[in-house]
Formats: sequence, structure tokens, C-alpha cells
Amino acid sequence: MRRIYYLAALLLTAFFIIAILVYTADFPNKHKNGFNRHYLQHAVAPLANIPTEGIIQGISGATVTQFFFSTGDPEKIITTNHQLQEKKLITLHIDAKDVIHTSFFTEVDSPFIYVYAYNLPAIFTGDIHTGTTTKKLLPPGAFSNAHSLGKGTFILRKLSTKIPDQFFIKASTNSDSITTEDHLSALHYDGGMSTDGLLHYDTSTHIFTFLYYYNNSYISFDSILRPAGSGHTIDTFSHFRFELSGKTATTKHVYTAEGPDHMINAASCVYKGNLYVRSTLKADNDSDTAYEKNIVIDMYNLQTHEYLGSFYLPGDPREKINKLAIFDDVLLVHCKNQIRAWMLHVTNIRHFESD
Repeated sequence: MRRIYYLAALLLTAFFIIAILVYTADFPNKHKNGFNRHYLQHAVAPLANIPTEGIIQGISGATVTQFFFSTGDPEKIITTNHQLQEKKLITLHIDAKDVIHTSFFTEVDSPFIYVYAYNLPAIFTGDIHTGTTTKKLLPPGAFSNAHSLGKGTFILRKLSTKIPDQFFIKASTNSDSITTEDHLSALHYDGGMSTDGLLHYDTSTHIFTFLYYYNNSYISFDSILRPAGSGHTIDTFSHFRFELSGKTATTKHVYTAEGPDHMINAASCVYKGNLYVRSTLKADNDSDTAYEKNIVIDMYNLQTHEYLGSFYLPGDPREKINKLAIFDDVLLVHCKNQIRAWMLHVTNIRHFESD
């Protein structure tokens, strides 16, 4: 009997310790974050949705009539119309010995499909009509972001084998040519972990933008890796908040976080010169009721670097948004269990600002 009481006491003590740690933890939204939002009215209207059914893994691209979605199998692509109906399957032919099923992401730029095997590292280029693919092995060093510029040319954020950090490079699958950036990336010598983020390409301005996950900064550059500006989101998290754990981490190429690593900017995308960011931070003027029932999207002009306003998407803000994408004024939101489509009505942003 004593043993039972002893175990019960230990469990109760552990529960109280966990409760105290949670209560006293420095979660960003437990206190004011030092910024306000301006909300745009009638910015979006619901269009359609489709369940992922555990099959759809990502938003990969679009044409004027179709959307493309990747699955857990790099050889299988699902396509729908813009109302997320009429699902069809596209099948690629990738050599079975290329095991990339757990470490890849897919981009569709019809008529080509690009499967990025970031740990191999390699790029598979597929034909959307025939399903045939070609494989291009890259120099050693995994990559975390990639985008096709067409004609076998790609921009990647890739781990260097000389310095323990990631750099933007321009690579070609038609040759072995590699061009590396010159002073675009901030170096922390942690394998690019603290400076992780998302790379976007705006087809209207032909500019790349890289938005950091863990602070409020972004940088822009052109297709030959020349700086094209920088800016920040409206929150006050201007510094990375974790360091490498262990003095020998950089020499052993093992990177682990030491301290909190709050993801400030989650999913994001660019469209017609604007940056759209799903922020995880509550503004000081966000009401508890509205914030608990909606997902916040912030907008920025990438030429002037001005904050343009924000809008709500109905949904649980605690739900992870895997990806945002905008095609032809349709905003796609990839949640865990479904893809949601919204018509975007903010093309004339100055109209909203003057209201």
C-alpha cells in the first residue's frame, strides 16, 4: 500500500511541476507583443475545399485551369480544377532504387514536374504528359528550399561542405555549373537552422523573397543572386532566439537548439508584388474572441516594404497551416485535413487603405 501512495505522490508532484512550467513559460501570446494590426474588410470570400484524406501532402503548382497537389509518393500527383473538383492522378516513373519517399517536395510548372530530393541531394524532372523523368545529382550537401526558373535552372538554399551554414545557389541540370551568392545570407555556422525560412518567387516582378521563420526579417534578390531589398514584418521579434547546443556541434555537423525557437512567421507566399504571411503572434489590438476563431494573414508590399493590412480566415489559429499559395487571385490554404480555396479581393489595396 505504501508503494502505491509513493507512486501516486510522485505522479502528482510531476503533474504540478509540468503545470507550473507551462504556466510560467514565456509563450509569445501570453503578453502584449508590441504591435497593432489594421484589418481589411471583405478581403476574401470562400470558394471551395477538398479533404486531404491523408493523401494530399502539399500544394505544388497551377495552370489557368488546374491545381496540382503532391502526395506521400513522389511518383503520384493529384490534379483538380479551380473549384477543387474533378480529381485526376498523374503518375511519374522514378527508378525504384532512388528512395526519396520520406524526403522530397514537389513543384509543378507545366509541362514539367520537379521532385526535389533534398537529402540525396538530387532533382528529378518529369514530363506531365508522358511521366518520364530524368535525374540530376547535385554536389554533396542537402538543400532546404528550391525553385525552378525554367530551362533546367534552379535557385536553391543549400548546405555548404566548406562552411557549416546554408547559402543560396544557382544550379543547372544541363551542366555542372554552380553559382553561389555573395553576402546574401546571415551566417550563424549552425547548418542554417536558426536562419531557416521559406523561399518564394514572384512571377510578376521576377524577384525572390526569403522570409525567416524565427525573426521578423526577410530579404529579396534577383535571379542572378543580387540583393533587391530587405524588410521586416510588423512584430517586434527582431532577433533569433536560440543558439547551438554544445561546443562541438559545429565540428561534428550535429545541430540542436538550445532554448526557445518560436516560429514567428509560419506559412507564407508572394503574389503580384505582395508578401502574405500567416503570423503566429497576436497583436495588441486583436480581440481574444476574434483571434481564437480566425487565422491571421498579414500583407506587405515588397517594393516599398510597407505593411498593407491584415485579414482573417475563419479557422482555429492553433491549426497548423502547411502552405499558402495564390494562383490567379485564388488563395489556397493547406491545413492538416483539408485544402481550402478563397477568392482574394485585395488586388487594389489602396482602395482598402482609404476606407
